[in-house]
Amino acid sequence: MRALPWSHSSALVTLERLGHATPTQLAIQEGVRKPSITRVLAILEQQGFVSRVPHPNDARQSIVRITPEGTAALTESRRLVDDVYRSLLLRLSPGDLQMVRECVPALRDLADKTY
Repeated sequence: MRALPWSHSSALVTLERLGHATPTQLAIQEGVRKPSITRVLAILEQQGFVSRVPHPNDARQSIVRITPEGTAALTESRRLVDDVYRSLLLRLSPGDLQMVRECVPALRDLADKTY
């Protein structure tokens, strides 16, 4: 298996975090236009990674949720990406590796503010 494309994993991470969303809400969260998220959701739905149910209050909308298969695919994709980074970090000199370690708190802070 290969890691999921960025747009797919990002949408799945957002659904994992939110629990569910309409396509419009997901597009806003992802910072993309609705046609872009619609294409991503169509692929994810075809793969069985998300499911849609009718919106209870708006027949024009649907509610999208990550499926157990989507959660498993996201977990595997994360593992694959982690493996790549791990192999790259092993190539660093001890001094460079220490500099990376010292940057981790700041990077976590940035990541928390991004999402």
